[in-house]
Amino acid sequence: MKKLILTLLVAIFVSGCASPKAVTKNYLVDQKDKYIAINLDVDAGRYVAMHEANVVEHIYDSFEQSGLFSDVETSFRRWPVTVQVKYSWEQPEINTGKGFAKTMVSASTLLLIPAVLTENHTLKVRIVSGKNIVEAFEFTEEVETALSLYHDPVEDRKNGISRVMEKVFDKIKKEKLIPTVMAIEKQIKAQQQKITL
Repeated sequence: MKKLILTLLVAIFVSGCASPKAVTKNYLVDQKDKYIAINLDVDAGRYVAMHEANVVEHIYDSFEQSGLFSDVETSFRRWPVTVQVKYSWEQPEINTGKGFAKTMVSASTLLLIPAVLTENHTLKVRIVSGKNIVEAFEFTEEVETALSLYHDPVEDRKNGISRVMEKVFDKIKKEKLIPTVMAIEKQIKAQQQKITL
């Protein structure tokens, strides 16, 4: 009986601990295949809590460390193309009877028993060239995390954002929403040839 209880307690503790560390993906592209420099604006609402701030920072890092852009400007609008990202998240399950029950059980054990919850993380993206909106789209990712004393849900959220960022970068690439350095160089050469003729 003692072994069964010990096994059960170990299983409960381990179920809330496993959360891989989130890392940003670096795409290895040649300089000519990189996108032109962009301005990046990330909006997470008026008041950003500490656990949200880590996720917002991960969004910035995903753009800056991706290696896809020749430059990512976050302080000033220096470039003609701006990527605007609005981040939001919700816990729809928390307002249901089942979600409330899980949370109460976890809280009654001082968060020793984890409450596995589902969150929806959304990125609304607008790509603006000058004053014209090139494209507006959004992606939502469902993230499973645990509310417990020994589990940090920030890594789960950041991993979810990493999956969303892959979708964003895929869309930019497939639909050619931001020109590459090579495409701009070709346009400049073509215009120079027209002028010399």
